[in-house]
Amino acid sequence: MNYIRGVPAALANWSPVVWRGFPSSRVGSAIRGVLEVIRATYKSPNKPVDVTKRVKALISNGRLSFRVDNETMGGDPEYGVPKSLVIYYRYGDQKIESTFDEGSRVELPQQY
Repeated sequence: MNYIRGVPAALANWSPVVWRGFPSSRVGSAIRGVLEVIRATYKSPNKPVDVTKRVKALISNGRLSFRVDNETMGGDPEYGVPKSLVIYYRYGDQKIESTFDEGSRVELPQQY
């Protein structure tokens, strides 16, 4: 095996940038910061509803942007009671939980 500066020649020019070309790669996802919804719950104090599939379907171009309301979430779990949407998601190597009140807008990932 050939070595360059003590590293196998086949790896001598390796860079993390190489992984960016493979969208299905977990390593590539962590580097780029891909948004991945783990779980989403639309809930009133007494009736949580799993809306994970619905929220995942709203991802467009790696972002979530929508208004939290009964129509978007597929129904009213408890009429006349304020609801909230809790989204557990991964962005890059971070796991994050965000809560949005009914009537507010979801904009994820948040830009700083």
